[in-house]
Amino acid sequence: MSAAGASTRIDSIVLRVRSRQAAVAWYRSSLGLQVVFEDAAEGLAVLNVGRGASLTLWELRAGEDGAFDEKAGTFPILEALDARSQRLHLQSRGVVTSHLRETSGLRCFSFWDLDGNRLDACEVVEPTTA
Repeated sequence: MSAAGASTRIDSIVLRVRSRQAAVAWYRSSLGLQVVFEDAAEGLAVLNVGRGASLTLWELRAGEDGAFDEKAGTFPILEALDARSQRLHLQSRGVVTSHLRETSGLRCFSFWDLDGNRLDACEVVEPTTA
């Protein structure tokens, strides 16, 4: 495949939600995200997460069932400048979070929206020089 035909970035991550309106309210109040496009007929709301990326909330229709558990499906990883502080901030807003995980070069935690969709926040940790 030529470079011209290759994808260069992820444009949006789709999360299925039970109620578009409730999910939009949660993402606004908990994460401060803003809606950039909304289509009530399709049950879609696209939120800006920065640097040209978006998160699309897509409402389940009657009879559809989402896979709402920790390991199921796709989940976005949001860039965190300070994962420790961001985790504490989300907890202060009543958001359920995991413990802070640290690996070589990353500091991450998981959290869940009102529908049980998993999101991760990860901070790139520069190695310390001794």
